[in-house]
Amino acid sequence: MTDIAIDINVRGRIFTTLRSTVESHGGMLASMLSESWAQSDSSGRPFLNLNPNHFSSMLDDILLAQQSPIDHWGACGDQSVAYFAFLDFL
Repeated sequence: MTDIAIDINVRGRIFTTLRSTVESHGGMLASMLSESWAQSDSSGRPFLNLNPNHFSSMLDDILLAQQSPIDHWGACGDQSVAYFAFLDFL
């Protein structure tokens, strides 16, 4: 299976990542980006009304957790990460 890159509009800031990065473990973020629930911008990209700086940190944490099996989530202490159910990565 080939993974695809997706663009996500987070309050006007465009993030590009792999679909598997945000969907492989389910959780709130995967739901927010699903076709049945996602809001789209005028270019058809999924739109999230979140703080782009926090989203950037969350995306970095997801990527770090995928690359390192250590207990990264316990160390990060970011409530946003817990809210979006990224704890499912462990």
